[in-house]
Amino acid sequence: MKISVWIFATDLLQSKKTLIERLVRKASLFKNTKQEEVFARLKSSGVDGIELLIPANFSAADFQYLKKIFDENGIIVNSIHQPLRWITKTNFKEVEMLFSVANKFRARVIVLHLYNAKEQIFNSHYLNKLRELEKDYDIKISFENTQKSAQIFNKKRFWEGKTFAKIIRVSGFLITFDITHLANAGGDIIAFFKQNKEQIINIHLSDYKTKWSKRGLHLPLGKGSLPIKEFLNVLKENNYDGLITLEIKGNLEDLCDSARFIKQVV
Repeated sequence: MKISVWIFATDLLQSKKTLIERLVRKASLFKNTKQEEVFARLKSSGVDGIELLIPANFSAADFQYLKKIFDENGIIVNSIHQPLRWITKTNFKEVEMLFSVANKFRARVIVLHLYNAKEQIFNSHYLNKLRELEKDYDIKISFENTQKSAQIFNKKRFWEGKTFAKIIRVSGFLITFDITHLANAGGDIIAFFKQNKEQIINIHLSDYKTKWSKRGLHLPLGKGSLPIKEFLNVLKENNYDGLITLEIKGNLEDLCDSARFIKQVV
């Protein structure tokens, strides 16, 4: 398995940072630390590459700028994450853009949100167009499960674990399994993995606090109440060979500590 770190492209392209991105992540990894130091410390802790979340207005110039940085620091892009949005729907033009960017970075996985696909996930014409893109680019689409607290504008089916897995299984795509999101939705992270391991290609790993007084999403490993070590042992026992992506709201040391935590177990 490969260990990735979830990074906003706009942490390096500050002028394109959206309001949603500012709300989701309070600080950039690169704010007070040189780029080369950030990447060197991540790699020394066991990180193999990154999952890059790109903005909707990602340009050819943006790609060239980031590629130069990544090449200079020996960074591999393992997966591309779609732009963040709360209410609006993902259009097909955006998905085509994601494939083009992933292909340029030689990433093999694209991460989409099911709740942004909305009713399109039940449209055979839309699904066939996605499958054509997968075939043309030899890049896999994975849909990510989302926390219950983000679903005020969508129906239950987009966050409830069993229903989510069934929708993705029927659609014929793969899963990016966010364990914090499933915990927030009341699911069992170990049971979900065992039931859907054949479809899971990417795991967004972080910790979660369940108590109302101390609730928290995307915490550093060991800072919440999830059975992280047991979960990692299950991955090891099942010979999981997909991506593990650290999606953590924390500083550089939090990410490095979490990567070392994974390495110690698996």
